[in-house]
Amino acid sequence: MFPDKFLPRRTFKEFVPEYLKNHASKTRSFKFYSIICNKLVGNFGEMYLDEITRYHIESYQSKRSQEVGVNMVNRELAILKGICTKAIDWGFLIKNPVKGIKLAREKARIRFLTAEEISRLVEACGKERKAPYLRSVVILALFTGLRKMELLNLKREHVHLDRDILEVDEGKGGYRRFVPLHPTAKVEIARLMLQGKSGYVIHDKDGEPLKDMQPGTLSGYSEQCP
Repeated sequence: MFPDKFLPRRTFKEFVPEYLKNHASKTRSFKFYSIICNKLVGNFGEMYLDEITRYHIESYQSKRSQEVGVNMVNRELAILKGICTKAIDWGFLIKNPVKGIKLAREKARIRFLTAEEISRLVEACGKERKAPYLRSVVILALFTGLRKMELLNLKREHVHLDRDILEVDEGKGGYRRFVPLHPTAKVEIARLMLQGKSGYVIHDKDGEPLKDMQPGTLSGYSEQCP
């Protein structure tokens, strides 16, 4: 009638090391898990697993929201939910007290690559022999803001080197727009157009636009592509 009364009991701080050893240690984010678990133990450590209620968790959520950003609070609650899920799987808990707790809405994070990161990225792309156009596409994406399919469908007639402008037909929403041509992108496009023999700036050996850029999934590359 009261199955929870017959469960083996563990305090939160007793269970967490088992969770880290038998579950989280298998993940690539083990160090991050360990840091978060230490924070959770500092709050729930002395409590038995079956004593942790929704009230305790929402109180923790409220307190942490005053200390760190929304994204971190959500990560902590996600890991806490995972801990409780494993406690259920391993027979130490009946219900997951985190289930149903609403996470705060996260704000989109905007991050720009540094000059050094851009340099390393472009260099790495240039070493990918199975996708010889990858370096060019990355450069153009970084310095024009065009989406992948907009770049792959870019035609010579859309490139206005004399005016430093790219014309994008049927972009997002089906609208035509004009994009300023950054000097770095201009040099790359001029190089592609000089070496290419198609109406498309980026094309396969038959002059047709490429369908994708993933290494190992492409066929029909020009042997003379950059």
